Amino acid sequence: MRALTMMLTLTGATLVTADEPKPNLVNKLADFFLDLPQFDYPVAGVCALGARRQQQTADASRIKTTRSESCGDVTVVFARGSCEPGNVGVSAGPPFFDALQAALPGRRVAVSGLKYGADFKEFLAAQKGSGDQLFVFPPFSIRPFAAMIRAAVDNCKGSRIVVGGYSLGARIVHEAADELGDSYMSKISAVVLFGDPYSKSAVSSINPSRVLIVCHDDDNICKGGQLISMSHLTYSQQAAAAANFVVSRL
Repeated sequence: MRALTMMLTLTGATLVTADEPKPNLVNKLADFFLDLPQFDYPVAGVCALGARRQQQTADASRIKTTRSESCGDVTVVFARGSCEPGNVGVSAGPPFFDALQAALPGRRVAVSGLKYGADFKEFLAAQKGSGDQLFVFPPFSIRPFAAMIRAAVDNCKGSRIVVGGYSLGARIVHEAADELGDSYMSKISAVVLFGDPYSKSAVSSINPSRVLIVCHDDDNICKGGQLISMSHLTYSQQAAAAANFVVSRL
């Protein structure tokens, strides 16, 4: 079993043990990436190809990659990772949503995903920042996501609001939290981030005990790098642990 680091921004790194890989989704995604031919065409084309192939895998496995639902007993606002299909992706979001719903029988979990490019144009548009802020996102990603969080807080009265993101989406969560400030982030029940490039930085304006950052030890993206390895693609293994964390914060 693989060791991973699940980082609570309050307590620092805690070493835990991952579950055995789930053979269906994880193996199908692994097969896709291992089968990719060597290429010399633009990376944007690779991203589009990846999204199409992941959508095919999702369709075969009956995984919803697009969720735009109104308020539930628990409302999840989520930003997917680079090159993922739909508005919630495949590898981290849907397994987490399913695990959260299973952990809350009798309560409705509503999910709403950010509609944005999630492609290499967005990735490359991020500019080097200063200090511990590695990147500064252009507003076409942050502002719509911040608006979604505001809408959930303002309109979903009585609902518990959960904010989540994976990879590129995790970066957007950090940036949106900076924009929203305490007036909105203090009303968020939990934040869950998978494969977070900002893993060493706190999510601003929210009690750190409500934030879970899940990073595999050998995930280069979590260290601020740009190398995508299989460890970055298998966060479905931690879906149940992430769901249990959220339930404990509701």
